[in-house]
Amino acid sequence: MILATITNEARHFKPIWREGDRDAAFLLCNQIRVKTGVPEYTKNKFDEGCQYRTIFHEKWKVAKDEFINLVFGWW
Repeated sequence: MILATITNEARHFKPIWREGDRDAAFLLCNQIRVKTGVPEYTKNKFDEGCQYRTIFHEKWKVAKDEFINLVFGWW
């Protein structure tokens, strides 16, 4: 169930990635966190995670993996 949620929601990240929209990434991140039963990030915590993760990497696969790692606090 959680893997399906992550996979389904992560596909919504691609247009965000293309636009480089950090605010939309924050909203999607928290949407995924809520759906998987993890507490939402504050804006400051999300910004901290972005310092360790390259969610807007030029390569899509790398950016997607980085975003998923950010969502779950793996930094």
